[in-house]
Amino acid sequence: MRHRFARRITTLSILASLFIIPVSSSFADEVVTPAGAGSKALLFSMVMLTPTAYNGGLGGKYYFSDPFALRGDLEFGFASQSTPAPTGGSEGSVSATQLGVSVGGEYHFMKTRISPYAGLDVGMKTTSTDNKNTATPQIEVKNAATGEPIGGANYVNGLNFRVGAIGGIEFFILKELSISAEYNLGYSMTSLYDQVRTINTKPATSVTTKGGTLSTIGINGTGAFTLAFYF
Repeated sequence: MRHRFARRITTLSILASLFIIPVSSSFADEVVTPAGAGSKALLFSMVMLTPTAYNGGLGGKYYFSDPFALRGDLEFGFASQSTPAPTGGSEGSVSATQLGVSVGGEYHFMKTRISPYAGLDVGMKTTSTDNKNTATPQIEVKNAATGEPIGGANYVNGLNFRVGAIGGIEFFILKELSISAEYNLGYSMTSLYDQVRTINTKPATSVTTKGGTLSTIGINGTGAFTLAFYF
């Protein structure tokens, strides 16, 4: 029995070695990425292990040299919700429109399967809202100072500018597929648009409330998980 047990252990050890050695060799490979001058990738944000639009838009990355990569995205969003008209009233609606763009640079310290990097990222986004109630006469509020909740999200109007220093790690699952985790130490400022409240009587009357500014500075996990498909 002891000899049989010993032979089984020896056989399992050989099989394990045949499996572990190639895997270890693969992970130890120093040049396993396509990242180099001219490399391109499509970017996706990861939410609950599901790829989604990168920062709410279309994202991409381009290497113009081995250590330097340029990334960016274009953002567009529109949300709306309607309210049926009550007896003697008007149909209500609320909507929000967003447009944005961002660009960033990454410097990769090593061209390996696990690639740490640092860089800078800047972006701008504009958000506008419109709310029409069901009252008679109907009241319309454009760019409400408190924002507009639509579908579980609160859209705050204004022109937002952000800039930040980034630091992260890109891990190549395959040569054509990677996932990144990063932190951003940044500054963000939003200049709120003027709120305009109009009562649709004849003639209509409007009241304008000047918007202010919002600003924040700190460390956050923006873009904490990013999926990249290289081609």
